[in-house]
Amino acid sequence: MRRSTLLILAGVLTMVAEACTPFFPVPPPPPPAPPAPIAADQRCSDGTSISSKVVALDVKYNPEVDGTSPPQSIGLSSYGSWIQKAFNLATQDLRDRLCALDKIYIAEANTDHAVWGIREKRNRTRHIGISKELLDKIIGTWTSPYAQYEMEIVDNLLWRSENPEPDWLRHLTYKVVGDSPSIAVLAILAHEIGHTMWWHRGVMNLKCDGVFFANLTWDRINIPPGFHHFGDKQRNKSIEDFDIDDMANLLSAGSLNALISNMHQVYEDGNWANLFSFVAPDEDFIETYKFQVLQDAGVSKIDLEFPGTSGAPDTINVLTNFASASSGSPLGKKKAWIASWLQGACKDPNGNPAHP
Repeated sequence: MRRSTLLILAGVLTMVAEACTPFFPVPPPPPPAPPAPIAADQRCSDGTSISSKVVALDVKYNPEVDGTSPPQSIGLSSYGSWIQKAFNLATQDLRDRLCALDKIYIAEANTDHAVWGIREKRNRTRHIGISKELLDKIIGTWTSPYAQYEMEIVDNLLWRSENPEPDWLRHLTYKVVGDSPSIAVLAILAHEIGHTMWWHRGVMNLKCDGVFFANLTWDRINIPPGFHHFGDKQRNKSIEDFDIDDMANLLSAGSLNALISNMHQVYEDGNWANLFSFVAPDEDFIETYKFQVLQDAGVSKIDLEFPGTSGAPDTINVLTNFASASSGSPLGKKKAWIASWLQGACKDPNGNPAHP
């Protein structure tokens, strides 16, 4: 009986306690926040869209041979939206230069050249070409498109045989923070616009603070007119005691320790933005300009990793080295030279201000 009484009392006490608890209605959850507004597409200064310049090219075009005459398009390309996305990320300087192009061609036919940038000698118009095959990899196949595009560049600079590439090169990778298809397309546009402005503005003949750009890291300078073949050093000699051909030969011969030493020297001695810039003076100028564009677009890390002499991976912080290059280093001086030129502080051969 005592046990039953306790249960009843416990029940009564619980009821009293519950009855004394004040009731506050639970407020309804707040409405969901409105979606962030989608930024409007950037446009050219005349109000036109950059996609209006992106046209399809359905015939095989060889810029190496046909670069003196513009190809004929078949109308607007469906890839214009991807050019627009990259354009939205570009610096104002790059946007202005892209808007000044005659056309941006998307090569739908098979081509030996995945990308190109041309300043036509006769009428001084400029255009860029990108193959549809490459764009399809960037926007659909590659999981890290800019990283994989940079890997393709290094592969083609160092391995020139039709035979399968060696294991060392297959294990070379890039890791990029801020990677996206738009960033990969932006890198292509920045590089190819560099080729057009190198000739259109006669960069090789300009002086900033009394110095030619090429004299900063090149001992022997040879800049022939015409199409610049990928990876061709064009008889230029840098301030290093080896060149890109020597590095390719080391890989072909299996001399990996010497190649690894050269890789560290190129990427870490404060002279070069990357391996591509080590090819020739114009590529040096262009890649330095391109890296600044990528940094301004929000890319925060570009790391290069490859097997070291011990077999363990060596990692090079490519973008960190670029960003932190001291003002007294050759790379720092090249960055400052380009910045001065973009601000209109350089001189042409007659001593007049050089329009960037």
